[in-house]
Amino acid sequence: GMRRNLPHRWLQQPLETAFAGAPDAATLTVNLFGKSRYRKDLVKAVAMADLSHLDMAWMFRGLVPIDWIVEYLRLPPLDAGQDSWYARSEDLRTVVRHLDERSLRNLLFADHVHRIYHHDLVRMFDPADAAHIGRPRSWMDLHDRVARRNRFRYQTSGSGKPKRKMRLTDKQSALVGSSEDGLVFELATHEDQLWTWGTRMSNCILDYGHQMRSGHSWLGAVSDAQGRMVGNFEIRPGRRGIPTLVQLLGPSNRPLPAELRDQAAAYLRGHGVDVPRRYWGSSDD
Repeated sequence: GMRRNLPHRWLQQPLETAFAGAPDAATLTVNLFGKSRYRKDLVKAVAMADLSHLDMAWMFRGLVPIDWIVEYLRLPPLDAGQDSWYARSEDLRTVVRHLDERSLRNLLFADHVHRIYHHDLVRMFDPADAAHIGRPRSWMDLHDRVARRNRFRYQTSGSGKPKRKMRLTDKQSALVGSSEDGLVFELATHEDQLWTWGTRMSNCILDYGHQMRSGHSWLGAVSDAQGRMVGNFEIRPGRRGIPTLVQLLGPSNRPLPAELRDQAAAYLRGHGVDVPRRYWGSSDD
């Protein structure tokens, strides 16, 4: 049968259903792509494809030519260490379906979708922006273009911006300061700071304003001894009241250089933050 023994995180409900009701590759192909797109070469590609590729191809169904889907499914499997996340590809489809065909091909054959881009794109994307983001070359490029439109909306709207700065708690205040390595750490207390940071670092930290206000996220910046901002981070309070590092990234959501990343993580750990082995930016993937 075609039912494969998969970690639950790989399959969302529609894909789970497609696999569960498929005794062979031909049936699975129909379940995933529909009868009108059935082709023998597609069946063969489905039968041999890496599971992550199947999820991605399914997201692009009906948006790109079947020849592209077949070509994509024949690609080698992703490396086991790559931090990819397709577990909610149907959500991401609401973003890509607004793009032109050339952009769709760029994304289909681009590097894996890092979970940061996936998560942020679903939250930030406004269909009204589709005509203004051009032709992205990769998922990172799409993320950066959408983030720029998000900052533009914030800058030009002039409404709904809270005027009062937040007051940091004692735990938050303990993180503000300098490390022995000369790094300077600060936490945001107002959306205008997030706008400035996002513009300087080409990221979408502005879009986390609600999480900051609700206390769901502590948002910070790291600067070097010369005052240059080198990274941003997100910390969440945690279920047991232990603040936990969620992401620590440099410009354009790229990983920090290893030495700098380790210095920043060590500072946060030394000030009561749980730094897990895996967080967004913990490796060079």
